[in-house]
Amino acid sequence: MTIRFYHYAPELDGTGNGKLKAGRFEATLVALDKSCGKKRWARSQFQVVGTTDAAVESFAVYIAEQMSKMSYGKLAKLTKILGHYRNDEMPDVVPSNLRLAGSVIASNGCDPDAPKIMSQKVFLPWPKDTISRADLRGLVTQISDGLGIAGLGKVGWVDDQKTELAAYYTSEAVGAMIKDYEKLSNFSLVSNDAGAGVDASDPVLGVAA
Repeated sequence: MTIRFYHYAPELDGTGNGKLKAGRFEATLVALDKSCGKKRWARSQFQVVGTTDAAVESFAVYIAEQMSKMSYGKLAKLTKILGHYRNDEMPDVVPSNLRLAGSVIASNGCDPDAPKIMSQKVFLPWPKDTISRADLRGLVTQISDGLGIAGLGKVGWVDDQKTELAAYYTSEAVGAMIKDYEKLSNFSLVSNDAGAGVDASDPVLGVAA
């Protein structure tokens, strides 16, 4: 499976209809089912095209604002989907009774600039047999690619006033785990249905042996 990024696709250069810049977005709205009740979440996907990536994102913000104004729900999240999925690889088969999962916990550790300990768990579904905990820990790194430096990190509010955000690298791997187990279905019992129907001598409903 591959994903063709809208931003880098040369055919989407913004020069005109058919070649416009593109983006897919998902807005999540939340409402209560009653006062002090449970939160109800709803997602709405939409696509935007335009002459520049900045214009595309600006219009996506406009659509999200309008949806929030028109709905009883409040805007909780706006997500941008970066590209188009292409079915050019056959997925591996994972048996339905096999549960495979890997994860690594990245933390900002003792960063003196961070106001508090911040961490995140990165989940890896269906890890291959060749993957080790050391491989998962290797995800906690920073890369400089000429565009800048980036790595796993956390972003959150600076304080309870929630007027300013702060972002920090979670550059220390404090844990990694791989889970591998099978969920077995036990059908070893033999039917004890003595016959058709149910009565005092045969309280079991089933197919008589």
